[in-house]
Amino acid sequence: MRRTPFCFLIGAMLVASAGCTHEPDRPNVILLVLDTLRRDHLGCYGYPRPTSPNLDRLAADAVVYEQAISAAPWTLPSHATLFTGLLPSNHHAHHEHLKLVDEQITLAERLADAGYETAGFCNNPWITERLGMTQGFQRFDEIWRHEVAEDSFNINIFVDPDVHGMDDAGASRTLEAITGWLEDRDESQPFFLFVNLIEAHTFFDPPAGFRNRFLERSLTRDESRSANLDYMQRAYTDRLDGALIDRMKSLYDAEIAYLDDWIGRFIGLLEHRRLLDRSLLIVTSDHGEAFAEHRLCGIPLIDHQLSVHRELLDVPLVIRYPAGFREGVANGSRIGVPTSATDVVPTVLDVLELDPGQALDGITLARGVPSAERTLISEYYRPIAHIGLLRNAVSDADTLNCLVNRRHVAVQVGQRKLIMRGPNDPLLFDRAVDATERLPQPLETAPEDRALFEVAGETLQAMGRGPQTSPPTIGEAWLEALRSLGYVE
Repeated sequence: MRRTPFCFLIGAMLVASAGCTHEPDRPNVILLVLDTLRRDHLGCYGYPRPTSPNLDRLAADAVVYEQAISAAPWTLPSHATLFTGLLPSNHHAHHEHLKLVDEQITLAERLADAGYETAGFCNNPWITERLGMTQGFQRFDEIWRHEVAEDSFNINIFVDPDVHGMDDAGASRTLEAITGWLEDRDESQPFFLFVNLIEAHTFFDPPAGFRNRFLERSLTRDESRSANLDYMQRAYTDRLDGALIDRMKSLYDAEIAYLDDWIGRFIGLLEHRRLLDRSLLIVTSDHGEAFAEHRLCGIPLIDHQLSVHRELLDVPLVIRYPAGFREGVANGSRIGVPTSATDVVPTVLDVLELDPGQALDGITLARGVPSAERTLISEYYRPIAHIGLLRNAVSDADTLNCLVNRRHVAVQVGQRKLIMRGPNDPLLFDRAVDATERLPQPLETAPEDRALFEVAGETLQAMGRGPQTSPPTIGEAWLEALRSLGYVE
């Protein structure tokens, strides 16, 4: 419900009560998701390249969570977790059931019920009304639709700039849309703003002013495009070489630098409108990106599929608490213990003093340092939605079956992490001495390791019991586009 200023007139004198301010008495909430951004490529997390000076400055005046972990390594389930505070096995929006059902309660719904204006500006086609992801948003602007017609939907619009038709992947248009929305809205009402930016997703094709920032040899737009195509054509084979991977990392870093430039302009907008100090600002990512650090079934892994290793799950989490918030954390601090994407919703609700109304899988981070011995879980389902693409990339039937016919779970307690790539393929890591997860530990019988195995086994069973249905009914034109790309049969 909109809140209106209350003024009253005494005699000929206009006396404004405290309620006459046009500023809401509750903080705004801003959730900025930098799609496909792994945290170890950011300066505030120790990266040597200057990819993120604006985010670094923001982080210096915020709380940096140094070991944040995504609940899933790809867009749909990870965003559903950010929206619900639930693991994929509980919200059921994942590869084997491509929809967030109406029965799930999203953060946008909770805040709308609490009197917040809710708006989303999104550049990723997986975050769409058809898949149940816009629940609770009074306005939801799918930026990519400005360039792609409804009947020619292509899941790769953010991959190929020749398809999406924009100089960037939507960041400039997103900032324009947000600016217009802020100018037109009722400033007496608090707002929840969700933003997804997808520049760091393949295709790695940064704008001209950023493209060659980290390359040893400058590339033209055509050469950058050729490098991307070569990289993807060699994907999931042994034809990837170190020089090509390094080139793609440099283009990826240039995309991050462009994102960071956007962040600088966005923060400037918030400061200009006196919103930064009056907002709970959360900057994170839905997942990272692999550059062949690990293998599965003999295949080097790129992109963000088929793995729950650290390059896909280790994401940034920077929270700038509103001015005057003094509950348990202080802007300017760093939290070194592991945290989860499931913690975002409980944290927002806690800061706003709203009752979650149901059990959530995360905890609030606003009360101080969480326990270092929490059990954190991440899940990856069988990649039904991408089986056609994988079939095109992997010609050997046995290898393809090995890759796709398994579910993955990662269970972490402290610095001990167990990955189960199916029920019979465990990998145990001590991240205190092996942060890159390259050196599997002997499978011991210590009680703490047995507990990891028990949780992993229980989670795999729960994943198998969840909904496993065909993709939802989302319109024949959309389905036909997916079929033409091999996403669905």
